[in-house]
Amino acid sequence: RTVTMETNMTFPVYFKLLVILIISFLSISRAFKFGFGETDYRRREGKGPLTVHLSRLGASENLTVTVRPVSYTWQNASEDIKEKMQMFSSKPSVAATPGLDFSADPIIVSIPEGQDEDFEVMVDIVDDTVNEAEEGFFLVIEQEGLPPATKLERCITLVIIPDNDLLTIGFENSLYYGTEGSSGIVKIAKGQGQVTEQDFTVKVAKTVIGEPQYVLPSPEVFFPATLDSIDVPFEVLDDSVVERDMSFQLLIVEDSSIFQIDRAVTTIQITDNDVIIIGFGSVKLSRDQLTVTVINVNETELSTVTVVSTVVTLVGISGESTTQSAFLVPKVNDVVISFNKNEIQGFGSTVTGRLNKTQDFVVIDKDRDTFQFNLAPSSPVIESVMIVNEKDLNITWMPPANHPVDQYEVLITIMSEQGRRRKKQQEAEEKKFFTSNSFFVYEDVDLTKAHQIRVLAENTYGKSPYSAPYEFDAIQVPTSTPGTLNPAPVGTDPTRKKSPFPWWWIVIALIIGLLFCCFLAFLFVCLCCLRTERKAHYYPSKNEKNHRSQYEQYRGGRSPSITSDDFI
Repeated sequence: RTVTMETNMTFPVYFKLLVILIISFLSISRAFKFGFGETDYRRREGKGPLTVHLSRLGASENLTVTVRPVSYTWQNASEDIKEKMQMFSSKPSVAATPGLDFSADPIIVSIPEGQDEDFEVMVDIVDDTVNEAEEGFFLVIEQEGLPPATKLERCITLVIIPDNDLLTIGFENSLYYGTEGSSGIVKIAKGQGQVTEQDFTVKVAKTVIGEPQYVLPSPEVFFPATLDSIDVPFEVLDDSVVERDMSFQLLIVEDSSIFQIDRAVTTIQITDNDVIIIGFGSVKLSRDQLTVTVINVNETELSTVTVVSTVVTLVGISGESTTQSAFLVPKVNDVVISFNKNEIQGFGSTVTGRLNKTQDFVVIDKDRDTFQFNLAPSSPVIESVMIVNEKDLNITWMPPANHPVDQYEVLITIMSEQGRRRKKQQEAEEKKFFTSNSFFVYEDVDLTKAHQIRVLAENTYGKSPYSAPYEFDAIQVPTSTPGTLNPAPVGTDPTRKKSPFPWWWIVIALIIGLLFCCFLAFLFVCLCCLRTERKAHYYPSKNEKNHRSQYEQYRGGRSPSITSDDFI
């Protein structure tokens, strides 16, 4: 009886346990796994919809699933979904915009009964014309509407959208200009009508043609998304060397997935601010040629590749002649240009030189751009005349400078004194020709007569004017030892013309004395007039009036028949 009672008491318990086990087994047999096939997907913009794979493992009845595209900042996400979003470390830093970059409409997926293999879901990716960085969004499987036994193993996946709109940038112009010692800019611009939503950096490299000294503030230039172009500054350093063909190039380095380059290279042409100032220096004539010196006025140095040509033109009355020469490098030296005798023959006694500009960096000094030169010699200067051998004159002169002289002409004029005033008149004239450069001896001179001596120089191109006349009066010829010079002492040289007596000083002294006497007479007259005027206006003093009254009393109170005027 005891066993039977225990069995009757425990049967309901075992039955309940069995029912629970059967229900649990049936529940496990109805449970299934569901989720996305991949953890992330990539679809380039413009390639069409994105295909996403969903997989189910387990139950095979009809199933309706909702897949929702959401951005990074989905407001209705559960805490579990938000936590899973943070676990994607490879997500782009820029979030795709719902409706602009992808379709935000929920995707309803119906899975027929018995289909356990993977199936596809299509997500629309919007194609636009805006340059953008790589963007991303999430696809989330909603738990609502799924059977309770559904186990979501991968309920969220990442979608990355690489942009297909490459930005085109490049230099606006292929050539820019700058000046040494100043700064300038070049422009980098986007393609016409292109839009971007992201800032980016452009790397600029530099290359050199020639050897200019220039500076770029930074090799990296920031390009804001809101601007259509940016300025890249540069600075060219100043130096003191004359240069030409100076330029350097800037190059955009293609080191970004954001843009492509249309005009990657631009050239900057540098204008040198250093010039060579040249002008004429000395001009000298020899027997065979005319030598002209062109000098570097500011003494500027040249670069090693620069040669300065110089053109000098001579102009005369019968034509012109041109000769060209060049400066030496690297420093500009004086240039000597020669014109031979045949080139200037027939030009006349005077020629004009003209310096011509040959290169842009050559400037001609305005004060030294021309010269005028007399090919004929200038006048000699008579220095002295000395008596030799009691009858000869030794005449010396200073020859013209920078001119060749073929011969000298000495003109001696004999003067005679006639009339009471002994006026000198020309009596005879004689010319002598000598090739000596400094003196000649005039023999058998009649020193008892006055003489006038003049000298001129002559060469192939003409004659000089006569020198200033050298005159001396008739003299008493001193005795001297034959063959020796006998110059007179200073102040007593008998060959010198005597100075006339200064009568005009006496006339001036007489005029001054007469004017002084007139001034004294004028002062005397003025003093006399002043004394007479004071007497005419005289009034008696108080003492004089008292004397007058005493005199009247003395006369018995009877005033004599005189007036005050008589008293005065």
